Amino acid sequence: MRKYLLLYLLFLLLLASCINGLSGGVVAVSNGDTFTLLTDGNKQHKVRLHGVDCPEKNQAYGQKVKDFTSDLIFGKDVVVEITDTDKYGRIVGITYVDGKVLNEELLSAGYAWHYKQYSDSEWYALLEAKARVERQGLWADTRPIPPWDFRKSKATSASKSKSASVAYVLVCSNGKSYHTPTCSIVARCSDTKRYSEKDAKAKGLKPCKRCF
Repeated sequence: MRKYLLLYLLFLLLLASCINGLSGGVVAVSNGDTFTLLTDGNKQHKVRLHGVDCPEKNQAYGQKVKDFTSDLIFGKDVVVEITDTDKYGRIVGITYVDGKVLNEELLSAGYAWHYKQYSDSEWYALLEAKARVERQGLWADTRPIPPWDFRKSKATSASKSKSASVAYVLVCSNGKSYHTPTCSIVARCSDTKRYSEKDAKAKGLKPCKRCF
């Protein structure tokens, strides 16, 4: 068993050397298409899968997809073929594990959209189409919401919420920030004072970053 493990690790190293890639162990999975890779020297790299987009964690199927990815790669040695680096500084790439391609596995299981904005792969498009026809994974729903639309909707809602005026704000005793009445921090305050937002600002108080 040890012999086969060493051969597999050697194969991963050879694969990484033949492509523009990294090899290492997966130490964390953020969601279906993002994970943390630990390489030699205890260096951590955030990796985003190329060409696929999975449901967000707080979106329908988000947890199922995260579990699916975790079952395939968490605690395992993988190779990432680097295709790009995104605006957040994450490595974007194709991930190989146990003789499989994680990007393709997600599409085949119906747990990801082909991210056509960043990939023109006909193979990925075919895998998604097949999963749709077979109603695999999230395609069992009549109208699943693409993650990019979900993120856009969430960002718009957050923007509207922050820009909306409030009738009054609350300040905890000896507090230096003011909060909306529904802020979770207010629930932990033993005593609060009520002000208009204008008066709170005039007193030098700052808006709570959690609720504004």
